[in-house]
Amino acid sequence: MSADISKKYESWVTVIDEQAIRRLYSDISERLKGPSGDIPFDITFQVEYTDSSSSSTSNLDEVIGDDNAPGRKIESISIDGETKNYEEKVKINLGNQGITVGIKGPTRQWMYVTQSIIEDRIKGLKKFQLRQGYISLLIISVEILLLFFLKPLYENILPPLSYIDKNGDSQTGLGAWLLILIFIVFAFLTIAIINRLFPNTTFFLGREIEAYQSRVRLRSNLLWVVGIGSLLAISIQFILREVFNL
Repeated sequence: MSADISKKYESWVTVIDEQAIRRLYSDISERLKGPSGDIPFDITFQVEYTDSSSSSTSNLDEVIGDDNAPGRKIESISIDGETKNYEEKVKINLGNQGITVGIKGPTRQWMYVTQSIIEDRIKGLKKFQLRQGYISLLIISVEILLLFFLKPLYENILPPLSYIDKNGDSQTGLGAWLLILIFIVFAFLTIAIINRLFPNTTFFLGREIEAYQSRVRLRSNLLWVVGIGSLLAISIQFILREVFNL
């Protein structure tokens, strides 16, 4: 009795290199050709690019040797393997929204063993252990912290944060709305930077190898800038408040 299963993996920021693709190709081949190694099968690759173009090939080396240039970066790679009798099928989509695996087999035993092999391979991919959401939350939290400690400064620069109306009630001033607007802009900029520096999936092929290494250096420098900048801002606020009584 045939069985099929589909699963998506989207928890980690993943780097997919030549070794990972070759191993997945080998795993699929081994499962499709059977224990005797004489079952005929086909494996095709569908590559999608950031410029909305695509290519299809059954040659693994063509995929590995892709230029992966900045204006035409690989957005996803789909590996589709199927036996000639259509009884066994394995499809893996490596994309920026995660990794999707679909498996169809003649028995549940074959299906689950295949899934276990592929899943172990996916778990072994190089990953950046912090998720984008957590990184964004961290940096946004730092922004809130800075706004709190720099309150005396922006209170002197911005219009009043509140005012008393003719009825004696406190109302939100223009300064408060400007402060909220500044925070929203900072938040969107932060998320945009995070998405740029920590893409969900990086295809470590072609010209993207050098670009990825540059991003790693930039991420390291950015963390230093954020950390040192936060300490400086807090130190300045402390000096202004404790020494100059501002």
